[in-house]
Amino acid sequence: MLDGTHLRQSWYDALDGAQNHFRQLLTSHSSSDWKRIDANGSQSSLKGKTRAATGPHVADVILHRRIEKGASVYRAVLDVPATEDTPVSLDACKAVLVTPELRKEWDPAVERSQLLEMFDQATRICKTNFTLGWPASPRDAVTISRTFNDATTLIDISTSLPRSPDEPAYLRPSPPYVRSEVGLFAWCIQSVSAPGGTTRLRITCFWQHDLRAMWTGGFGSATSTAQQLGSMMVGFYNTVKTRGISRVPLLSGYGHSVSVERVRFQLDREALTVDYAIVPEDQDDDHRHQHEGEQGLEDLHAIREHRRLTRSVEWMLPVGEGWDVQITTKASSEDVAQLPWTAHATRSRASSSKDPEKVVLNVKHSELPNDHAILKVRVVIELSGPSSGWRLNGIPQPIEEVEERDPSTYFMNQPILQDTTSMADLSFRTRSTVNTSTTSTTAASSSSTIPEPAGRNTGTSERTPAAERSILSRVKRNYIYFSSLLQEPEAKWKRTTEARGVAVSQLDSIDPTLVVYRAESTFVGLSLWDLYAAIATPGARAYWDRLYDDSTLLEDVNQLTELWHYKTKPAWPVNGRDAVVLKTVYKSPTTIHVFAFSADDPNLFPNIPPADPNVIRTQVDLQGWAIEALSPTTTLVTLLEQSDPKGWSNKASIPQQMIAALAGIGDFVIKCGGPPMMTRLEGAKANDMRYDHEKGSFRIEYEGCANRRASGNESSEEPITPNPVIECELRCDLDTWANSLDIVIDPPPQNISCLRRHKLSSGGGGLWLTIDHDAVHAGDERLQAIVRRAPQGVAKEKGLVMVNGAKVDVDIEELPDKEVKHLAKQKRVKPARIPLDQPPVLGVIRRRKAEWEANEDGNSSDGNAAGSPTTTTYTTTAPAFASAFSRYWSYAVEQATVTTQQAVAAIAPANAAGTDVTPSSAKPPMQYALEALSYVEALHLSQESEGWTLVNGKGFPVGEKVIEGVSADEVASVLSSYECRKLWDTRFDSVHLLESFGAESHTAFLVTKGGFPFRDRGFYLANVTARTTLARRAAGESEQTADGRTTVFLVSASFSAESAHEFSKAKYNQYSLPVGRVFVDAWILETLDPYGSENYAIPSTRCTRVVAVDYAGSIPAAVNSSINAMLPRSVLALEAYIKS
Repeated sequence: MLDGTHLRQSWYDALDGAQNHFRQLLTSHSSSDWKRIDANGSQSSLKGKTRAATGPHVADVILHRRIEKGASVYRAVLDVPATEDTPVSLDACKAVLVTPELRKEWDPAVERSQLLEMFDQATRICKTNFTLGWPASPRDAVTISRTFNDATTLIDISTSLPRSPDEPAYLRPSPPYVRSEVGLFAWCIQSVSAPGGTTRLRITCFWQHDLRAMWTGGFGSATSTAQQLGSMMVGFYNTVKTRGISRVPLLSGYGHSVSVERVRFQLDREALTVDYAIVPEDQDDDHRHQHEGEQGLEDLHAIREHRRLTRSVEWMLPVGEGWDVQITTKASSEDVAQLPWTAHATRSRASSSKDPEKVVLNVKHSELPNDHAILKVRVVIELSGPSSGWRLNGIPQPIEEVEERDPSTYFMNQPILQDTTSMADLSFRTRSTVNTSTTSTTAASSSSTIPEPAGRNTGTSERTPAAERSILSRVKRNYIYFSSLLQEPEAKWKRTTEARGVAVSQLDSIDPTLVVYRAESTFVGLSLWDLYAAIATPGARAYWDRLYDDSTLLEDVNQLTELWHYKTKPAWPVNGRDAVVLKTVYKSPTTIHVFAFSADDPNLFPNIPPADPNVIRTQVDLQGWAIEALSPTTTLVTLLEQSDPKGWSNKASIPQQMIAALAGIGDFVIKCGGPPMMTRLEGAKANDMRYDHEKGSFRIEYEGCANRRASGNESSEEPITPNPVIECELRCDLDTWANSLDIVIDPPPQNISCLRRHKLSSGGGGLWLTIDHDAVHAGDERLQAIVRRAPQGVAKEKGLVMVNGAKVDVDIEELPDKEVKHLAKQKRVKPARIPLDQPPVLGVIRRRKAEWEANEDGNSSDGNAAGSPTTTTYTTTAPAFASAFSRYWSYAVEQATVTTQQAVAAIAPANAAGTDVTPSSAKPPMQYALEALSYVEALHLSQESEGWTLVNGKGFPVGEKVIEGVSADEVASVLSSYECRKLWDTRFDSVHLLESFGAESHTAFLVTKGGFPFRDRGFYLANVTARTTLARRAAGESEQTADGRTTVFLVSASFSAESAHEFSKAKYNQYSLPVGRVFVDAWILETLDPYGSENYAIPSTRCTRVVAVDYAGSIPAAVNSSINAMLPRSVLALEAYIKS
């Protein structure tokens, strides 16, 4: 690797180019090339509601799109009034933007983001993993960002780092993630003064992202991208309000002799950890910064700040919160580690009432004793509670009051500042020209409707668009059937046989002609990718299927689908068979779905071979594999089979074949490991794939295909990518299948990268190879890659990779020993069986929209004087029955749902009227329990039986019973024990504790039995236990007697599921049960007066249970009411359990 000077300069050049592009977009804000698009799509959810003024909505985001060189550039603008209720400052926005760990909270397309390197105070390098790309391959990006601001404007510009021969390891491919290209991701946030003395915050975002994806699963069109950007803008503002204002510290600067090594913000702890080193002073720091950074006044300002902060680091802390600061130092010698340092905090008084106060924490170190000493420092700044101030290593410290510095110390690029000022007062509200009802399909309307960039066709040149749609429709229809079978409840499957660790079941269907088998087996010690390689690699089947003869790739249809011809050997007296199937693979981080079905239409697939008279062609209605990771060391494999072997053979032989297949796959992976396989092919189509297990070689042959270049655009004068490449991604097991590899690539590749991960890594263990060819140079030439085991005598070194006789460097992604032990002992959790054919970002957008609307509904109902009730929207999904009965079922479910919605107000307690029916994450979970406790206490103090109904034949109010011989505390101990509840509560199923706050107060996810034919229900419950002297007086009882007794309240109430987002839903709700709501579930326990008029044993306890539960979903109101009426009768079951 070179000294890095040229590399760093190329990165700064890329950032400067993005900055110039950003300026061009700013100056063209009024150009007619910007076309308005709809950010919300359908606004049906807002009809009939009054929008609350609590915050912006997706509909408030103004989106425009512009086509540049065949690529789309999006501009999103959001104007938010700056009021006293929403004191959003530029510093808070900056804290959120420069903290990459927060991005997954406000960007629905982001899975993870982290800081890789800090160049200087304003420049950083981040790596972001996107959820975009599933179920094919997810995308990631490595970007360089620069942030600068003045008193009224904040600008943050990001762009992808260019590839280079001497690039560091983090810039190389990281399969299965595909490196995407972020052309521009820029923010411009302005504080604009409006007439009348008011101010508003204008948030503008420019977005240009090339996913390098031919198939986006419905995400990639203008509408879906607009929805993602609209949700991102609103999510960013909400994150700034909730976190940035008062809960995120900001690393604001450092100077000479300081090298920042690592910056991480932990979301759960709300703690910022900064690792830096004090190094010997370099006299050329100013000179280097002058050549690498910007020129002019900005450069002079940066040099002055570097000198001011020599051997110092500064943080900006939000005012009004308490902060716990921990500083630790270490060095190679004790003398250096004990060097003195100082830390002090100052508060600057705002120059105006609109500007927020600032607390600046400064840590300054003394000079090193010599040029060879290095001091390592770790600073952890953690939110410490409601009390203001700060503590240093546990000791409270004062905050000095200082005058605010001159605003002229904020320096910004003056040309950019002028460009941003020119668009500050511009109105962007123009008519939408995309996805409107008035859009014309004639040629005359082409100027107002923006077409999608060319080069998105996923099919071959011979196949028509109608044929492509027909194939995609068949694939989608069969996958819906496959996923519905996977989600069928266990009661629908009838166990037929079990052998060799494989359990085979048959679908219990009323149709005798519908024969579907399911085989399941759990493999311990085998990874997800090794099992997938054994199933999907052609030729590996010869090892675990004794009837296998041959497999031929007929056509590479698209990135996810292939057409295969399988042959099986004849076994007397059974003839040989073959099948032509269309195989599709969908992937997610923990699950892989492989499903296939027969293809028999020669119009769609002209490569289908004619039937051999001596071979019987099998009809495969569905053959699907579900490979699910239960833990890093345990994998569940499920095989679904619905086929007709034809001829004399009947379907009774299928279970034995399924047992042999699953058991054989496990034996193969245990003995041989995961064979090589092709996981991704971009810019080309595969012609042939062969695996010879005896010779230990895998061969793939492919050729370039212009239609499959995700970045190419033949219609534009200037292509987006001047040098298109062909990428072939391979995966191999270097632990068991081979110790070293000998690879032959013809013609030689332009570039090859190798990444090896630990077998327990969540990113996918094994060796990942990415082979690059120049598409222009390759042309129509046949490309071939052969992966072989290295000869025993040649490769003495383990993990060696040879390509065309030359050794290739292998990047190793190590795992710490502590993490390896943790992953090895991780408990098994079955992932939720959800369809994988839609990208996760769409579900995140829908969930966040529902949460924001629920918060607005709650806030608006609090502000209404009349307290008008809010309606709740429920969504139900009818089971996929293959008969006309489904129409009747859908009608019945809809009617039952409507009736249940109308009965919610009757079920809910009185204080729920006018409040949020859907729990809001804006309230802490325990607040719901405390509100329910207040309601129960008021209800208990009422002497009349107002609000109670009588149960015929029992003679006592609903839920009230006197249990003799026990005290209230004894009954409370039984009620608070979930182990005891399993014995007396017939509807109780299980519980998972989430958080405990002491004093018997906790949150939990509780599951109750639904009863046939309904599914079980889950509830997010906040539980509180209170003891008070508010004892209800009996008739004729004196006030002094009643006030001397203690009453115990055990109260539970539901809270928002979003409040438990830090917990893995796959662990506590692994079957994706529908979630209901408990408005109140309370036990009132009071020990009776031993000297009262009642003739009860001493001690005796009056037990009262108050219940109001909404089971939601498809349960009719009558069933919901009957369950609520039966729950208070559990007092009888409790009494029987205590006395037994």
